[in-house]
Amino acid sequence: MEFVNLIGKKMGLDKLDILGELFHGKFRHLLANILIHLNDTDLINMAKVSTTWKKILLSDKWAFQMYNKALKLSLNSNTVAAKQSDTREYALHREPLTYIQKVAPTQINFSKKTSRMKANTQSNQSSSFSRHSQFSEVAKTLKNTESLKVCHRCGSPAKYDSHLQRATFKRGVNVKVVVV
Repeated sequence: MEFVNLIGKKMGLDKLDILGELFHGKFRHLLANILIHLNDTDLINMAKVSTTWKKILLSDKWAFQMYNKALKLSLNSNTVAAKQSDTREYALHREPLTYIQKVAPTQINFSKKTSRMKANTQSNQSSSFSRHSQFSEVAKTLKNTESLKVCHRCGSPAKYDSHLQRATFKRGVNVKVVVV
């Protein structure tokens, strides 16, 4: 068999599925040689990559048998581990954390302190959002020669004119001028 235009026609692409190209190009004997060198976990991971790669596994009889054996062993070991360590039931798909994840208790009691802390964080978030909106409104009205500063007395947004070396800000109806 010739390898003419097998992968060369796809040169320059960002992503290229070489195994898919070998599969569609009728080079299954090369795929069989590649699959022989994969271990059980590699075969399981290969089936998860894409439907094309799963079709490659299904087309090779030996690799498919090894994949099924590996999958059964993995399922059996995970169910035993799940029963022993009280981990989540869907641990097969969350393998890296199966041994450290515990099932959360069904009832969670919140004390008054935690509810107060939650209320404080919500008020801080809303106040920071309102300060952000104040500063963004003032920033929209800046001229080319002005910059945005914070009043050192009250923390309000102020327009600073570098030529005059002073800042002006509005707080409510009053307009104040602060020399910096």
